Amino acid sequence: MQTTGTSLTVEELATRVGVPTSTVRMYQSKGLLHAPRRVGRTARYDSSHLQRLELVQRLQDRGFSLTSIVELLTAREQGATVADLLALPGGPEDWVPLGLGDIRLMIKPERLRPALLRKATQLGLIRWRRARPQARRWALSSGLRVAELDLPPGEVLDQMGLLQDPVTVSVTRPDWPVWS
Repeated sequence: MQTTGTSLTVEELATRVGVPTSTVRMYQSKGLLHAPRRVGRTARYDSSHLQRLELVQRLQDRGFSLTSIVELLTAREQGATVADLLALPGGPEDWVPLGLGDIRLMIKPERLRPALLRKATQLGLIRWRRARPQARRWALSSGLRVAELDLPPGEVLDQMGLLQDPVTVSVTRPDWPVWS
């Protein structure tokens, strides 16, 4: 990740950014700054170090702690999104493995049909990874609660499909007031 052109000592880098050399070293020890290139016994820093230090300063100015900054930068380097990092719905933490036991708890074996799994997949409640199903965390939790009501799973999925379509919801709810 190092670029050519700029070659600074730790003192020069610290002066450019406006921090003590001890701060530069501390950032390295915390993983905020990658190791410099060595020329003999001298550490040489380049523009990538300068850019990183400026980014850390901007994040600190916005109120982020050093621990949070390390977490943000590590996630960014691993290709994670903000949703992934904050575990927002839609991120990787939103999907959990769906085992056969989970499916059997929600759908009685005699009612389980491939069409039900296809419908749940179309509705975005299930996805397939490496030929194994995963469910949205909220959908799994809700599905287990709905299963206690002993409703036909096909009807539940049909209603879920209607709920996802705002036009259908407004047309099929005659008790809603009509605004003129």
